Order: sequence, then structure tokens, then C-alpha cells
Amino acid sequence: MKKLVTMLLCLVLVIGTACMFGCGDATFNGNYKEVSADSTEVQEFAAATENAENKVVTFGNGADLSVSVKGTAEGKKMDVSATIKATLDTTDPTAPKLTAEGSVKAKITATKDEDKANNADVDAKIYYKDKFVYVTGKIDAAMMSANTQADAKNDVKMKLPVDLDAGIQGVMKNLPIGEITENSEISGGAVVEALNGNVLEMLISAKEEAGDNLKIYIDAENKKVKAEIKIADEEEGSETNVTVYLVYDESYNLIALKIEANVKSADGDLTAELTFKGYTGKVSVPEGIEEDKDYIDMSVMMQALLRA
Repeated sequence: MKKLVTMLLCLVLVIGTACMFGCGDATFNGNYKEVSADSTEVQEFAAATENAENKVVTFGNGADLSVSVKGTAEGKKMDVSATIKATLDTTDPTAPKLTAEGSVKAKITATKDEDKANNADVDAKIYYKDKFVYVTGKIDAAMMSANTQADAKNDVKMKLPVDLDAGIQGVMKNLPIGEITENSEISGGAVVEALNGNVLEMLISAKEEAGDNLKIYIDAENKKVKAEIKIADEEEGSETNVTVYLVYDESYNLIALKIEANVKSADGDLTAELTFKGYTGKVSVPEGIEEDKDYIDMSVMMQALLRA
């Protein structure tokens, strides 16, 4: 239980350090119709995405991320949401510079008195500039205070060194950021590999084994794909329903992604959503934030939380 809450808290504090892209409107609406995996329509669509020029998700010089998790699980009631907007300065293509701003709200409440020490209440702003993530706002978490021997309830200012610029440069070059290790642990490269034009191919391959538990829909005119996936575990008494939306541009490059998931089990009902797409607006980071001495280095704190 404590590990679950710790991981969620770490996620909302540095959300966007692994995926700095976003969405949140009618982008994914469409005139979808169900198709069979071996139909000519879906095969032609898949071939077009496979031959697309860009083999990774392409968002130009900006992106907008939205993440939410709501419901109950393992004796915890959770309501977590985060939004991030980012822009990329590619004046020097060999050294792109990412700038981002966002907000995080999270309430994690135990349903049992003995677990209330692990409650968390976060209402914070997040910024990224010059290889640092900055977090400021309310972070009320007894677990964090215990690990750091500090009062982390209100007006907290923390920073964590994270070189997102290097990762973005790897994506821009269409190169994996990492690789799949021998023990099958997935790193950045596998994530990039999964988010290219082969996503539809992966769904088609999975359809053969999943049967009616995986349905594929296509809006060919608007170049959009939707997949509905059902996963039932009779032994655990759980059921998971996932809906994936893929949006492509005129050249069949993947430009937007949305994932909705609902997990029902004996100990809870949890709904999660992730959306992302390009962003053409502006990002505002407080002037002089990199020189503000009130921001404490978060590196040691995060290590302590992960060990808890």
C-alpha cells in the first residue's frame, strides 16, 4: 500500500519528465466503424502508417499533456489530475531547449484509519527550464515529512535535475532513448518504438489472439483509429476495459494519442485517462526561477521516498 501511494506521489510531483506531450478536446471524436483485422481497409491504413516519414510521435515545437486517475484501489480513494504545456526551441537543432509549465492536484485518502498516515494532498505548479523540474505549492503528505524530517505541507518549493533536453534530442533524431534489456525491462527506447506508426500493426496482431475482446474501429476519412480492449481475470475477480485512440496527419504520421482505462476489482474501481497532442501556444515560467534560493534540491527527497 505504502509503495503504491509513494509511486503515485512521485508521479504527480514530476509528471511530464518521461512524457511531455498532451491533448484534451474533440481531437479524438470521429465517425468510427468497426473493421475486421484482415479487411482491406485496415490493412491499407496500417501500411500507410508503416510507410510514414516520421517513425516517432511528431508534435512540432509544442505539446500539451493531460493525465487523470480517479476511484478506489487497495483501500485508497484517489483523485489525481495533472496538465502540462511545453514548447521546444529548435533554433539550434543539435541542442533543443524545452520549456514547460503545468499543474498537479492530487488527493489520496485511506478508507481505513490505520492507513491514514499515508494520505496525501497536493495542489502544485510545475515548471521545467534548463534541465530542472521545479515544483511549488501545497504538498501535504505525512509520508514525505517523515522521510525528509521536514514540514512539507504548504508553500513548498523544490527542484529536481532532469535532463529532458537530451531525451527530446534523441526523439528528434528518430533514435531510441534506450533499449530493451535482456531481462525484458522496458526503457525509453521501447516507449518510443511503441508510439510510432506500428501501433496499428500491434493491435492487428493482438486481435488474432484476443478475438472479441479486442475491437478495432476506423474513421478512414479523418485518419483516426479506435480500439476497445477487454481483459478479465477470473482468478483475481477483476475486469479491465481500455480504449485507445490514435490520430494521424495527412501523411499518416501519428500526431495524437488518448488512452482511457477502467479497472474493476474486488477492492476497488479505478478510472485513468491520458491524452496528448501538439501545442502552439506559449509557456510562462517565473522569471529568475533558476536563481531562486528558496527552491530546495529534491534529489535526496525522491530517493528517500522510493526507498520507503
